[in-house]
Amino acid sequence: MACRVRVKLKRDNKVVETSALVNSGFETDALDIVVPVEVAKRLNLWPPKEISFTVPGTGGEVGIPYYELANELELILSDRESRKHLD
Repeated sequence: MACRVRVKLKRDNKVVETSALVNSGFETDALDIVVPVEVAKRLNLWPPKEISFTVPGTGGEVGIPYYELANELELILSDRESRKHLD
């Protein structure tokens, strides 16, 4: 079952508050945040400039832009302050 939470993504002086899917079955060794192109545009991550591409293990080859340490992620909680994470 999908679990969606409210998050705040920050990059430089840009902030996007949106929902995030947190148990999609996607696994990685590090914190990875995958965003739609519209969110990437609002965070000045699209179109790609100086980036590297990665090929995830999705059952087929799909090249996606990959930015290291591009965003700060904050989980929005109604009952307490959350920790911030860098991606």
